[in-house]
Amino acid sequence: MQQEADLTVADYFTPWSVAYLNAHDLDLSSTGTVILPDQDGPYPHELIASGKQGIVYVLNRDSLGMFSANDSQVLQEVVLEPNVSNDVLFGSPAYWNHTLYFAPRASPLMAFPLSGGLLGTPLKTVASYAGGRHSPSVSANGNSNGVLWVITGQLLAFDAVSLKMLYSTGQAPNGRDTLPPVGHFVTQTVANGKVYVGTQNSLEAYGLFHVVTITGGNAQTATVATALPAPINVNAANPYNGQPDVGATVNFSDGGKGGSFNPASAVTDANGNASTTYTVPQKTGTYTLTISGSGFGNVTTTATATPGAATRIIAYGGARQTAAAGSNLANAIVAQVQDIYRNGVSGVTINFTANKGAVPNPSSVVTDANGLARTTLQLPTTVSTVTVTASSAGLKNLNIAEYSVAGPAANIAITSGNNQIAPAGTQLPQGLAVLVTDQYGNPVPGVDVDFDDGGAGGTYSYVNPGVTSNSGTLTQFYTLPPSPRTVTITATGLATTAVFTETAQ
Repeated sequence: MQQEADLTVADYFTPWSVAYLNAHDLDLSSTGTVILPDQDGPYPHELIASGKQGIVYVLNRDSLGMFSANDSQVLQEVVLEPNVSNDVLFGSPAYWNHTLYFAPRASPLMAFPLSGGLLGTPLKTVASYAGGRHSPSVSANGNSNGVLWVITGQLLAFDAVSLKMLYSTGQAPNGRDTLPPVGHFVTQTVANGKVYVGTQNSLEAYGLFHVVTITGGNAQTATVATALPAPINVNAANPYNGQPDVGATVNFSDGGKGGSFNPASAVTDANGNASTTYTVPQKTGTYTLTISGSGFGNVTTTATATPGAATRIIAYGGARQTAAAGSNLANAIVAQVQDIYRNGVSGVTINFTANKGAVPNPSSVVTDANGLARTTLQLPTTVSTVTVTASSAGLKNLNIAEYSVAGPAANIAITSGNNQIAPAGTQLPQGLAVLVTDQYGNPVPGVDVDFDDGGAGGTYSYVNPGVTSNSGTLTQFYTLPPSPRTVTITATGLATTAVFTETAQ
């Protein structure tokens, strides 16, 4: 056995700034070294060293150089973040697939590519995730599917190529994956497809959920309130060896949307299989069905509920509108065909008819995806209440009321009181009566009419101007001027006028 006195130092490396490092507690021993696989280039055998100063040294293992002025023996010297004064390294870097990963205390995680034995420009995470005391590690399937792991209060996982964050133990609901307080310099360990972390009071193991696969009954369709045509079949298996998960409880849910499962919970058989039937809700739509269980990652499928048979027609919109005679209603008349659960039924032909000379356009409509059929209506030229009827074979007719009213006043005509003779200064025996109508001869109420005798000196019994009644008429009584003469009285208020000629004797 060799005695200690026989051992001699063959080689070593000491930074040129060792005095400064010692004086400011920036020793190189805060991290472990990493021995790289053989590299291309002039120095195949390399070693990576770093420390509290945030400087990375690439060294030649065949000749570390001991102590040299200005670190001339170093193959490469990299300052991680020149503008960050406290960029301390307490954890050793991780190596995978020609890349070195660093987790500084005050900077983003960094991935340095290695080429020809030298570090290239690093890729960095978008934010600082480093915890300052924990070394990163990498899990991978050879040179693919690399995942970078680091502890920063919680355990985080990043894509080892893009450095995009994939997972945090703090993200699962109800604190399912929360990492308890860990040891001061603990490093997560990857083994057998799991990540192990030693905490202050436990050993936490993070691994894959058992895999649930839908093996039958995916994405089916059924009429509302009926069962899907085929059962939903699932298989549960161990994610590491593919063996069936026997006796596992599998739960089925539609998120409380109103459907039902039979059974709502099943236990896997000897082949890891479980099955259920699903009755879709009474409301049409596509529903997400979730299959879950203790230790399983959720898997989803869909079920689509389509309408049942048409049972009725309802007024959906455009009823009880009012518009001028001879015009079109402002809004469409909309009918909906529904099933027993009030879902719209598409593809049903609705025929629209109307009385009083009103004209629906179109008169025949096929309901759309929501069971709706729309038509416009041209009102008759008369004032009336119009009934629009929506009908379809096998369904009760729907009657919708619309209102045709007089249009704008267009004409004024004398109905009585013209060409009277009476003593001067007396009231004419008949009132001066006019009728105001629209373009189709319908009486127009509420029109102001002004009687004007051109300054002849007569007087009016009622307020002048007056307003036409609901029947479109207005009557005004006139007292003749005190001296004999022929008086012309004009009824105005429209583009047309009515002219009375009266005689005072």
